[in-house]
Amino acid sequence: YSSGSVENIVFSPATGPSGTIEKMNLTNLRIRESEGGLMTLIERLATNSNNPQISDSDRAQLTLDIVTLFESFAIGTLEIVGFGLKEPDNGELSMRIDRIAFSGATSGTGASFEINGFDLNSADGNLRIGSIGQTGFDLSPTWKNIRAHLAKSGARIDDLGPRDMIPVLGQFELRDVAFETTQPTPLKAGVRGMILGFENPDGGIPVALRSTLDGLFGPFRSEEHTSELQ
Repeated sequence: YSSGSVENIVFSPATGPSGTIEKMNLTNLRIRESEGGLMTLIERLATNSNNPQISDSDRAQLTLDIVTLFESFAIGTLEIVGFGLKEPDNGELSMRIDRIAFSGATSGTGASFEINGFDLNSADGNLRIGSIGQTGFDLSPTWKNIRAHLAKSGARIDDLGPRDMIPVLGQFELRDVAFETTQPTPLKAGVRGMILGFENPDGGIPVALRSTLDGLFGPFRSEEHTSELQ
Protein backbone atom coordinates (compact mmCIF):
# COMPACT_ATOMS: atom_id res chain seq x y z
CA TYR A 1 0.00 0.00 0.00
CA SER A 2 1.35 3.44 -0.81
CA SER A 3 -0.67 5.57 1.62
CA GLY A 4 -3.88 5.83 3.60
CA SER A 5 -5.69 8.35 5.77
CA VAL A 6 -8.56 8.14 8.26
CA GLU A 7 -10.24 11.05 10.05
CA ASN A 8 -12.51 11.49 13.07
CA ILE A 9 -12.06 8.13 14.79
CA VAL A 10 -14.12 7.62 17.96
CA PHE A 11 -14.11 4.58 20.25
CA SER A 12 -16.33 4.20 23.33
CA PRO A 13 -15.89 0.85 25.11
CA ALA A 14 -18.43 -0.43 27.62
CA THR A 15 -15.89 0.07 30.39
CA GLY A 16 -12.84 2.31 30.58
CA PRO A 17 -12.06 5.63 28.95
CA SER A 18 -13.42 6.76 25.60
CA GLY A 19 -11.04 7.96 22.92
CA THR A 20 -10.82 10.09 19.81
CA ILE A 21 -8.32 10.51 16.97
CA GLU A 22 -8.68 13.53 14.71
CA LYS A 23 -6.57 12.12 11.89
CA MET A 24 -4.31 9.15 11.14
CA ASN A 25 -1.98 8.96 8.14
CA LEU A 26 -0.06 5.87 7.02
CA THR A 27 2.44 5.61 4.17
CA ASN A 28 4.42 2.76 2.62
CA LEU A 29 2.86 -0.12 4.52
CA ARG A 30 4.44 -3.34 3.30
CA ILE A 31 3.29 -6.88 4.13
CA ARG A 32 5.65 -9.75 3.40
CA GLU A 33 4.09 -13.17 2.87
CA SER A 34 5.42 -15.80 5.28
CA GLU A 35 5.91 -19.51 4.60
CA GLY A 36 2.52 -21.21 4.52
CA GLY A 37 0.69 -17.88 4.42
CA LEU A 38 0.03 -15.15 6.95
CA MET A 39 -3.32 -16.56 8.09
CA THR A 40 -1.73 -19.96 8.77
CA LEU A 41 0.87 -18.21 10.91
CA ILE A 42 -1.79 -16.30 12.87
CA GLU A 43 -3.85 -19.46 13.45
CA ARG A 44 -0.78 -21.33 14.73
CA LEU A 45 0.00 -18.41 17.06
CA ALA A 46 -3.55 -18.48 18.47
CA THR A 47 -3.42 -22.25 19.03
CA ASN A 48 -0.03 -22.31 20.79
CA SER A 49 -0.60 -19.20 22.88
CA ASN A 50 -3.77 -20.75 24.40
CA ASN A 51 -2.10 -24.06 25.24
CA PRO A 52 -1.57 -24.27 29.04
CA GLN A 53 0.76 -27.30 28.71
CA ILE A 54 2.94 -26.04 25.90
CA SER A 55 6.27 -27.87 25.51
CA ASP A 56 9.68 -26.21 25.24
CA SER A 57 9.85 -26.96 21.52
CA ASP A 58 6.39 -25.48 20.95
CA ARG A 59 7.35 -22.41 22.99
CA ALA A 60 10.38 -21.99 20.77
CA GLN A 61 8.18 -22.28 17.67
CA LEU A 62 5.71 -19.80 19.18
CA THR A 63 8.54 -17.32 19.69
CA LEU A 64 9.78 -17.79 16.13
CA ASP A 65 6.24 -17.26 14.85
CA ILE A 66 5.98 -14.00 16.79
CA VAL A 67 9.29 -12.83 15.29
CA THR A 68 8.07 -13.79 11.81
CA LEU A 69 4.83 -11.87 12.36
CA PHE A 70 6.69 -8.72 13.37
CA GLU A 71 9.04 -9.06 10.41
CA SER A 72 6.10 -9.48 8.03
CA PHE A 73 5.05 -5.84 8.46
CA ALA A 74 7.01 -2.71 7.61
CA ILE A 75 5.79 0.87 7.93
CA GLY A 76 7.25 3.86 6.15
CA THR A 77 5.57 6.53 8.28
CA LEU A 78 2.64 6.65 10.67
CA GLU A 79 1.20 9.92 11.97
CA ILE A 80 -1.60 10.30 14.53
CA VAL A 81 -2.98 13.79 15.14
CA GLY A 82 -5.21 14.80 18.06
CA PHE A 83 -5.31 11.62 20.15
CA GLY A 84 -7.42 11.96 23.28
CA LEU A 85 -8.73 9.80 26.16
CA LYS A 86 -11.36 10.74 28.73
CA GLU A 87 -12.71 8.97 31.80
CA PRO A 88 -16.39 8.15 31.13
CA ASP A 89 -17.86 8.69 34.61
CA ASN A 90 -16.91 12.15 35.79
CA GLY A 91 -14.43 13.28 33.18
CA GLU A 92 -11.89 14.27 35.83
CA LEU A 93 -9.14 12.25 34.16
CA SER A 94 -8.25 13.15 30.60
CA MET A 95 -5.27 12.86 28.29
CA ARG A 96 -4.43 14.49 24.96
CA ILE A 97 -1.50 14.11 22.58
CA ASP A 98 -1.24 16.63 19.79
CA ARG A 99 0.82 14.44 17.48
CA ILE A 100 2.45 11.00 17.38
CA ALA A 101 4.84 10.26 14.51
CA PHE A 102 6.72 7.07 13.64
CA SER A 103 9.22 6.43 10.85
CA GLY A 104 10.29 2.87 10.14
CA ALA A 105 13.88 1.70 9.90
CA THR A 106 15.55 1.81 6.50
CA SER A 107 18.86 0.41 5.29
CA GLY A 108 21.53 1.89 7.55
CA THR A 109 19.08 4.07 9.48
CA GLY A 110 17.15 3.05 12.57
CA ALA A 111 13.50 3.78 13.24
CA SER A 112 12.30 6.88 15.09
CA PHE A 113 9.23 8.11 16.88
CA GLU A 114 8.15 11.43 18.36
CA ILE A 115 5.32 12.49 20.65
CA ASN A 116 4.44 16.20 20.73
CA GLY A 117 2.16 17.99 23.16
CA PHE A 118 1.37 15.36 25.81
CA ASP A 119 -1.13 16.68 28.38
CA LEU A 120 -2.53 14.59 31.28
CA ASN A 121 -5.06 16.20 33.64
CA SER A 122 -6.80 14.94 36.78
CA ALA A 123 -8.58 16.46 39.74
CA ASP A 124 -5.33 16.38 41.74
CA GLY A 125 -2.89 17.77 39.19
CA ASN A 126 -1.51 17.67 35.69
CA LEU A 127 1.48 16.56 33.67
CA ARG A 128 2.65 18.30 30.50
CA ILE A 129 5.43 17.16 28.18
CA GLY A 130 6.52 19.21 25.21
CA SER A 131 8.06 16.31 23.30
CA ILE A 132 9.32 12.74 23.69
CA GLY A 133 11.53 11.28 21.01
CA GLN A 134 13.57 8.21 20.19
CA THR A 135 15.82 7.99 17.15
CA GLY A 136 18.04 5.29 15.71
CA PHE A 137 16.48 2.23 17.36
CA ASP A 138 16.50 -1.05 15.46
CA LEU A 139 14.93 -4.40 16.35
CA SER A 140 16.57 -6.43 13.58
CA PRO A 141 19.59 -7.53 15.72
CA THR A 142 17.13 -8.86 18.32
CA TRP A 143 15.19 -10.88 15.74
CA LYS A 144 18.48 -12.19 14.30
CA ASN A 145 19.77 -13.27 17.73
CA ILE A 146 16.52 -15.03 18.63
CA ARG A 147 16.50 -16.97 15.36
CA ALA A 148 20.16 -17.96 15.75
CA HIS A 149 19.66 -19.15 19.33
CA LEU A 150 16.50 -21.17 18.65
CA ALA A 151 18.06 -22.81 15.58
CA LYS A 152 20.37 -24.75 17.90
CA SER A 153 19.43 -28.30 18.88
CA GLY A 154 17.56 -28.41 22.20
CA ALA A 155 17.48 -24.62 22.52
CA ARG A 156 15.08 -23.17 25.10
CA ILE A 157 13.56 -19.70 25.05
CA ASP A 158 14.43 -19.31 28.76
CA ASP A 159 18.15 -19.41 27.87
CA LEU A 160 17.93 -16.11 25.98
CA GLY A 161 19.65 -13.34 27.95
CA PRO A 162 19.69 -9.52 27.86
CA ARG A 163 22.53 -9.50 25.32
CA ASP A 164 20.25 -11.36 22.90
CA MET A 165 17.09 -9.37 23.53
CA ILE A 166 18.17 -5.71 23.74
CA PRO A 167 17.82 -3.94 20.36
CA VAL A 168 19.86 -1.02 19.05
CA LEU A 169 18.62 1.76 21.36
CA GLY A 170 19.77 4.94 19.64
CA GLN A 171 18.99 8.22 21.41
CA PHE A 172 16.15 9.20 23.75
CA GLU A 173 15.16 12.84 24.17
CA LEU A 174 12.68 14.51 26.53
CA ARG A 175 11.74 18.22 26.37
CA ASP A 176 9.74 20.69 28.47
CA VAL A 177 8.32 18.49 31.22
CA ALA A 178 6.17 20.10 33.93
CA PHE A 179 4.30 18.33 36.71
CA GLU A 180 1.98 19.97 39.24
CA THR A 181 -0.17 18.42 41.96
CA THR A 182 -2.19 19.50 44.99
CA GLN A 183 -2.14 16.11 46.76
CA PRO A 184 -0.96 15.35 49.36
CA THR A 185 0.73 18.78 49.41
CA PRO A 186 0.97 21.36 46.61
CA LEU A 187 4.17 21.01 44.60
CA LYS A 188 5.51 21.30 41.10
CA ALA A 189 8.58 20.03 39.35
CA GLY A 190 9.94 19.56 35.87
CA VAL A 191 12.87 19.54 33.52
CA ARG A 192 13.63 21.60 30.44
CA GLY A 193 15.47 18.86 28.63
CA MET A 194 17.06 15.42 28.97
CA ILE A 195 19.01 13.40 26.41
CA LEU A 196 20.23 9.81 26.74
CA GLY A 197 22.42 8.36 23.99
CA PHE A 198 23.14 4.63 24.03
CA GLU A 199 26.19 3.07 22.37
CA ASN A 200 25.19 -0.41 21.21
CA PRO A 201 25.41 -0.38 17.39
CA ASP A 202 24.84 -4.16 17.19
CA GLY A 203 22.28 -4.39 20.00
CA GLY A 204 22.86 -5.96 23.39
CA ILE A 205 23.96 -4.23 26.58
CA PRO A 206 25.23 -0.69 25.79
CA VAL A 207 28.99 -0.21 26.12
CA ALA A 208 28.63 3.54 26.77
CA LEU A 209 25.98 6.07 27.72
CA ARG A 210 25.89 9.80 27.00
CA SER A 211 23.53 11.92 29.08
CA THR A 212 22.50 15.57 29.27
CA LEU A 213 20.16 17.16 31.82
CA ASP A 214 19.06 20.78 31.58
CA GLY A 215 16.76 23.02 33.61
CA LEU A 216 15.68 20.69 36.42
CA PHE A 217 13.37 22.42 38.93
CA GLY A 218 11.19 21.61 41.96
CA PRO A 219 9.63 20.25 43.96
CA PHE A 220 8.38 23.30 45.84
CA ARG A 221 5.02 24.59 47.03
CA SER A 222 2.79 26.22 44.44
CA GLU A 223 0.09 28.11 46.35
CA GLU A 224 1.02 31.27 44.46
CA HIS A 225 0.66 31.44 40.69
CA THR A 226 3.94 31.76 38.86
CA SER A 227 5.00 31.59 35.24
CA GLU A 228 6.89 28.31 35.70
CA LEU A 229 4.21 26.16 34.08
CA GLN A 230 2.92 28.64 31.57
